[in-house]
Amino acid sequence: MNEDGERFSVEHAAERFRAHLKLAGIDRPELFEDSDERQQVRAHDTRSTFIPVAFANRRSETRIADRPRHRGSVVTRGAAEAPGRLQSWALAS
Repeated sequence: MNEDGERFSVEHAAERFRAHLKLAGIDRPELFEDSDERQQVRAHDTRSTFIPVAFANRRSETRIADRPRHRGSVVTRGAAEAPGRLQSWALAS
């Protein structure tokens, strides 16, 4: 809900998300680049990072599967093993 008590529209959510990132001082150029090799960050991208980050932080598979409402560990495991391999990055640091 917005400050007027109205539901947020999903229209232009990506643009609003990027604007809020900039307001927060996040200015990594890769997030805002739109080219043949890369697309701008989207609001939905935050959902796809939850699972690998949670695994990297050693959260239980049951707890992780419950958050995005995945129906089973196969989906959760697949998301954890997606390109990017955040868990190995986090464990190495």
